Amino acid sequence: MGFDRGQWEDLHTLFSYLFIVLGVLHLFLFNWNLFFSYIRSRITKKINRKKEIVFALVTFAVITFFTLAKLPPVYSIMVLGNSISSGWADKLGAPPVPHAEELTINEISTELLGADPGEVISKIRELGYTIESGSQRLDSLAVLNNEAPSVIFNSLARHFKVKFEIKGRNY
Repeated sequence: MGFDRGQWEDLHTLFSYLFIVLGVLHLFLFNWNLFFSYIRSRITKKINRKKEIVFALVTFAVITFFTLAKLPPVYSIMVLGNSISSGWADKLGAPPVPHAEELTINEISTELLGADPGEVISKIRELGYTIESGSQRLDSLAVLNNEAPSVIFNSLARHFKVKFEIKGRNY
C-alpha cells in the first residue's frame, strides 16, 4: 500500500488504541447491564467461581501495573520482544531501502546502483548467481540462489557506485 515501516507502526498503535476505546465504550455504554447481570447471576447461583474472578482481576491489575511502571518481569518481556525484532536486521543485514527485496534487478541497477541493468546482470552471473531476467525481483533471485537478498545486494554494491547513505552506511 506504499506505507513505510514507521507508518505501519503508527497505524498499528492508533488502531490498537481505537480498539481499546471502542471496546470499553461497547461494554460500558451498550452492554453494561447485560455484563453486570451475567456476573451477578454467576455469583448468586452459587457457582464457586469467586476465586477465579478474583484471580483474573488481580492478574490483570498486576500485569497492567508492571507494564505501566516498566517493572520486571513484564517489562523484561517487552524488552526481549523488541530485541528479537531488531535482531532480524542485524542477522540478515539492514535493507538499503524499505522492502528493497521487492525491487527488480532493473530498478536496483538504475535507482540504487546507478548502473546499466545489463552490466549488473552480467556481474550477478559473474558472481556465480543464476538470474532469469532484469525484471526478476531481488527476493525471487535470492530464493533461486538459496541466498539472503542482503548478501546478493551487498555483493553488487561492492562492485558499483552506490547512490545513497542511510544511518552512516554507504550504499
